Amino acid sequence: MEKEGLGTLIEVEREIHERIEREKKKAVEWLETVRNQSLEGLMKEEEELKASIEKAVADAVVNAEKDALEIVQHTQAEAERLMGISEDLLQVVVRKHIVRILPGAQGQA
Repeated sequence: MEKEGLGTLIEVEREIHERIEREKKKAVEWLETVRNQSLEGLMKEEEELKASIEKAVADAVVNAEKDALEIVQHTQAEAERLMGISEDLLQVVVRKHIVRILPGAQGQA
């Protein structure tokens, strides 16, 4: 009778051990699945961020080029305006302001 009880106990322990091993295997598989899903999600997010950064950089370049073109056009227009000033007017303006710039030039203006 004792042998039957001992045999039953050993069989129950074996079943418990097998269940524990099966549960460990399930846990490892579940963790691997979750890990893979997380990595896939991270890789997808990384690609989305890269695309977003590339778009932001491209937009910034377009805006910078547009701003630069406006600056160049404004500068060219201002240069053309200044080129149109007559020599006589330039001499009047220079004489008016040279008094403040050069010491002793007040009597010459």
